[in-house]
Amino acid sequence: MLDNAEASLRTAVASKKAWAVAYVLKKLGPKYGFGERADLAEYRACIEREPDPPPGESLLTAENTVELDQLIAIAHGSMDGTMPADPPVVQKLENAAAPGQPNGSAVGAAIAEAKGHAACAARLLGVTRTQLMDYIAMRPQLQDVFDDARAELVDHAETVLRVGVAEQTPWGRFVSR
Repeated sequence: MLDNAEASLRTAVASKKAWAVAYVLKKLGPKYGFGERADLAEYRACIEREPDPPPGESLLTAENTVELDQLIAIAHGSMDGTMPADPPVVQKLENAAAPGQPNGSAVGAAIAEAKGHAACAARLLGVTRTQLMDYIAMRPQLQDVFDDARAELVDHAETVLRVGVAEQTPWGRFVSR
């Protein structure tokens, strides 16, 4: 049902429906940087803060990583610190990658093809929506792909709003308030 609502919302934004543009920007926009203007002091503090480490560069040492893996294994029910075997659906998604491609690349491609529509991506991969979302939840790189695909909806809504404001449409003036 959630995916059907999102599909309807995408269609409404593409059709430049004022209510859809307003909803997307108000509810989803803040997560992707659209919102009220920040206080100038907050903006300066954000610019002057220490930059984040580059993607892929871990803040954990090798020793910390081993300890973290053991704690995760214990949390999953293995007192000896070894991870339980992955469920068959994980193996299916890992093996769906084309030869020479990294594990999970087929999942990223399906998410991109489905434009962030989880149920469609799951159908492309032959798994349930829940299985796909559980798989994505454990893989930060796929979370980024999924978030980027969904952020496109916000970007599109913002573009439609800008055009509406520039063309001085009644709904564009109303939504931008």
